[in-house]
Amino acid sequence: MLAVDIALLLLFCLLFLRDKRRNDERKEMERLLRLSREVLELRVIERTAELEEVNQALRNEVVERKRMGECLNRLATHDVLTGLPNRLLFKDRLERALAYARRQRKMVAIAVFDLDRFKEVNDTFGHDTGDRLLQAVSRRLADGVRENDTVARMGGDEFFLVFPEIEDRRDAEKLALRILKSFSKPFEVDGIFVNITPSIGVSLYPKDGFDAESLVKKADLAMYRVKAEGKNDFHFFEKKTEKNSLRS
Repeated sequence: MLAVDIALLLLFCLLFLRDKRRNDERKEMERLLRLSREVLELRVIERTAELEEVNQALRNEVVERKRMGECLNRLATHDVLTGLPNRLLFKDRLERALAYARRQRKMVAIAVFDLDRFKEVNDTFGHDTGDRLLQAVSRRLADGVRENDTVARMGGDEFFLVFPEIEDRRDAEKLALRILKSFSKPFEVDGIFVNITPSIGVSLYPKDGFDAESLVKKADLAMYRVKAEGKNDFHFFEKKTEKNSLRS
């Protein structure tokens, strides 16, 4: 009986040790699994943060490229000194205004003007002051026109304007008078008060032409008539203006 008891005890011990080993192995496996999950979660967090950094960098690059594109587009379509539309954008706006006027049977007025005796300002006060005067003139012009009008600088002291969707010649006359009136007060530049005036020529679509080039040319002829007759005024294009120009 003693031998049997000893054998049973040994068997019990072996079974106990086996179960304990299995239990220890199970606990070790569970520990390793927890550790693996923690490591995996940490790596996921790190990778997510890295991806977010990459995505943010890509978003920043997209925003920067868009900003650069807008900047380049503005440089291509706007005058650097004054910020007004340049010749390229003026032509586009005029073509659009004419196309709309054809469809809606409206009129369009084109005004061309430069500043009387602007060279004297440059010669007297210097070109830097002349540039700041052009900037001041541009701001006053932009503030004085309608929302859908276009004021453009062609270069030097030459400005072109598009007045779309006008009903008749009287509307164009009111707009030209508004420009003249905006020059009634002197411009303060570098602590200097400068009095300067415009000579304005105006042409009308469809009365004076059907395309942008001929309308600008006729407004330009009307402007030179103003200069010949004393400056600081406006004139509409008239056939006799063209005939006198051809004779001269």
